Amino acid sequence: MAKLSDVIQRGTAAAQPVATAVSIGTLYFQSDTGLLQRSNGSAWETYASGSGAGAASGGVVAPIGSLIDLAGTEFDDPLIPFGIPRDNVSGANVLLGNGVVGNLPVANLNSGSGASSSTFWRGDGTWTAAGGADPSTQRIGWALTLPTASTPTFGITGISSISALGTAGTSSSQTDSMYIQYQTTASTNNTSGAITGVQIVQDRWNPKIIALVRTSSSLTNVRLWCGLTDAATIPTADNPANTNMITFRYSTAAADGGWVGVCQTAAAQTVSGTVASIATSTAYTLQMQVNAAGGNVDFSVNGGANTNVSTNLPAGTVNLYWFVGSVSISNSQATILLGRMYFQTT
Repeated sequence: MAKLSDVIQRGTAAAQPVATAVSIGTLYFQSDTGLLQRSNGSAWETYASGSGAGAASGGVVAPIGSLIDLAGTEFDDPLIPFGIPRDNVSGANVLLGNGVVGNLPVANLNSGSGASSSTFWRGDGTWTAAGGADPSTQRIGWALTLPTASTPTFGITGISSISALGTAGTSSSQTDSMYIQYQTTASTNNTSGAITGVQIVQDRWNPKIIALVRTSSSLTNVRLWCGLTDAATIPTADNPANTNMITFRYSTAAADGGWVGVCQTAAAQTVSGTVASIATSTAYTLQMQVNAAGGNVDFSVNGGANTNVSTNLPAGTVNLYWFVGSVSISNSQATILLGRMYFQTT
């Protein structure tokens, strides 16, 4: 019976015996050239520079079972009964758990195009920016209505509360939440609402604003707002002069079909189509998500489809307040109720 050492041999090319001196099928690995050869009884056949199973286009053969370095180096073991080409590792069965060492070069994945310290290799074969916000730059805040309170409590360092605007709010307990009711008097352009004590955000920070509001039993002759503005007042016009805004609006004066999204600079305004219908005595979750460093904004109501606006957003460095409010039109009361608000920046 042939010994393993008789069938598999290893040494330098100079020390290799003639093919006729060994048994047919003997394998010889040349440690100085990296070639694996097989005796056919009269000559050595090289597993290299050819095609088909076992051929290596570069003339370098790594034995099966050796450690394949993904960076391009073979760690060979002379007691391996077969060889596989380094240039065709994909065609062999290589166990990543114990047959591979090193790191796959970034250049091997889409030539490294798009690879950086802030991207990852995605399942569809592309380098993509990692999701999520940097906690060192992210800013989060909230406004919460407490029982018997007439103004919300605001949770962010340096801002202890939200300031009232116009007619003061009153506490209102509803079946779904505590609210503060902001109701105007029955006089034209009377206002009632609330605003953050300071300007809290710029749209280039991609703010996300979510607010729970509620309508009253009447939506006759009203203008309702909830969003961001650079003016410390509640607008008494549908297109207020010299004002930057990203906001929800419902205005009977503008014949809005329901909640609409408004983006406005000091010079021009864009009003979206109807984001969602509106009804009396109904709660709404209003969400605005600014994207692309202030390039566009998605408006949605109650988790519904987004309505995108990409024109007339304020310049990225404009400082904005968050506000909510109602405005009386034609000597009738206007009311909006605030349950809570949440905002974050990325």
